[in-house]
This record gives sequence, C-alpha cells and structure tokens, in this order.
Amino acid sequence: VITVDGGQILALSNESDAERLFEEIIADYMPEDTTNIVESGFVENVIAVTKFVDSAEIVSYEEAKEKLTYGTSSQGTYTIVSGDNLYAIASKNSTTVEEILEMNPGMTISTSLRIGDEINIKMMIPFLSVKTVENVVFTEKEAKGVETRTDNTKPATYKKVIQQGKDGQKEVTTQIIRINGFETEQRVVSEKITVEPVTEIIVVGTN
Repeated sequence: VITVDGGQILALSNESDAERLFEEIIADYMPEDTTNIVESGFVENVIAVTKFVDSAEIVSYEEAKEKLTYGTSSQGTYTIVSGDNLYAIASKNSTTVEEILEMNPGMTISTSLRIGDEINIKMMIPFLSVKTVENVVFTEKEAKGVETRTDNTKPATYKKVIQQGKDGQKEVTTQIIRINGFETEQRVVSEKITVEPVTEIIVVGTN
C-alpha cells in the first residue's frame, strides 16, 4: 500500500512494483548527467507498507503510475517576465490562451503585458513533487587586495606601485535545488581559494 503524508492512496500487488514505481517517477525529473546529483526524492512523505487489503483495491502498475503522476488543476497567479506573451505563458503552465482570458475578465488577445504584472492562470499541481539537489562547481575570480602606504619624504603628488597586484581564483560549490525540474533555490555551500591573490602595494607621498 502506498501512502502519501500518512494517507493511503493505492495498493499494488507487491513491494517490488512500488519501489520500481518510485524510481521511475523520480527518474523522470533527473538530468541526463547525474554526476553532481547529491540528493533526490519526494517532497511529500511517500512510503510503501505491507498490509492485507481487499483484492478489488489492487490496481495495475500502469494505473498506479498514472494516478501518482497526474496533476490536479488549481488557480494561481503568474508574474509577467521579459519576452512573455499569452501563448508562451499558456505553454509554460500547461494551459490555453482561452483559459487565461476566461480567468482574467477584461483581458483580450491584444492586451499589453507589462513586466511585473500578475495574471490569474490555471496550473497543474502534480500529485507527487520530486526534489533534486545538485552541487555545481564554478571557478570565480578572487579579487586582489590593495594596500596603500604613506611616505612623508615624498610630495603629495607622488604615487608609485611597489608591488604589482594580481587577482586569484576560487572554486565555489553552489547547490541548486529543483522541484519537478524547476529551479527553486540556489545557495553557496563552500568556497576554496585555488590561486592566492597578490596584494597590490602603492606608496603615496604626504609631504
């Protein structure tokens, strides 16, 4: 029996089918290259438990997958971004232009869309949401420091670089969190200097 957040959802004939079903649903949202994936699973608490049920309650593997992956329709809001038009918005949210117009009285196909505006849309919310966590390593510049020293034997117009500075490099590990394939969060988890920067030293006169 598969339960989601404590509620019994459906029954399969054996545990191996349940495990295979979970793996397939998660695999649908995994990238082709899984090298950097450090975590994957369901947002909801999804488990399979063994128990006796009436044989009439048992569904086929295909029926189970369809039920667990089918989305429910819900009303939400969408914020207009650069390059948007009604057709692009409908495509991104698995709805139609007609439904968008129906949910936004006064809007027509020729209504101008302004960045930042919100419109009502119908969106599909999947029964189960898959979360993946990926660690990606970037190389970034580590800016050089600048140190200024004063020399009271030199005139105020004097300025000389006595040590040429140089930028260094660092490896930044960023964690990217996706829900159902859409990026929801990105955070830096570690930084490591790989090439130490060289401080630039400048002497200026004060006389």
